[in-house]
Order: sequence, then structure tokens, then C-alpha cells
Amino acid sequence: MPSPMLLEDFIIDNIELKSNILPETRRKKKEINYGFDFDIGINKIKPFEKYILKLSLRFFSPEKSASKCPYILNITLLGRFVFLEKINKMDRDNLLLLNGTSILYGIARGIVSQITANSRNGKWILPTLNFIELIKEKFSKETDKKQ
Repeated sequence: MPSPMLLEDFIIDNIELKSNILPETRRKKKEINYGFDFDIGINKIKPFEKYILKLSLRFFSPEKSASKCPYILNITLLGRFVFLEKINKMDRDNLLLLNGTSILYGIARGIVSQITANSRNGKWILPTLNFIELIKEKFSKETDKKQ
């Protein structure tokens, strides 16, 4: 079944990539240990049924880890989504948060693998992520902070 949501366009708002110097043995084994964080923002383009979804991702070396992440990465993508049919607010927000985030993350994975393909530590394909769990966890933490 086709989604009522369509990605019209996207842009890379920001990208910062730094290669960490890794021992040759780590580069060959492709050992990857990373810390991860993300932010999501949604803005409506009035008066249309169009929305800008902002996805910011950060990958870094964990503080207490002896091994480093091969790259330190900050990337922000903006996606413009349109709804082809009228749907209720809860369904629309769920589509934007879950599907929209997954779509932009897939784009980020392609961009990062292309950029790192000729970098010091070799091509890095970002890990697959379960945004359902990540978003639940993030919003529950933010709700706990407000209380």
C-alpha cells in the first residue's frame, strides 16, 4: 500500500566528518565502537500540507572506550514532505517521525558511505537503527526531564 506521505526534496544542511587515526589492525578488522545521538524537528510550511523534517545525527567515540569510532560525524538533513491525502494529526505525526526519519537516515547512510569510501579508515556504512525504539526512548527521557 503506498504511503500518503511523499518526500519532495532534501538537502544536506550540515556535515562534519573527521577521521580518527586507527591502528592498521583495527582498520582491517572493521571493529567499530561508537556513541550515537540524534535530534528531530518538524515544521509545517503554511498554508500547505507540507512539512520540513530536520534530522541531526552524531556519531562519536565513547568516552570510556579504549577503541575509537573510525570517524567522528555530525550530519543534519532537511527533508520536505507532502501529504497526498488528508489524514488525522496523529497518523501524520507518526508518519513524519517514524517513516520520515527512516527515509532521511537512509539518505544519510548513502552520503556517509560515499564520502568515507576514499577516506583513511575506509568506507563506513552507518549501522541500521530501530527508530521506533530510539524515538520512544528519546521522548520518554525528554518527558522525564520536564517533570
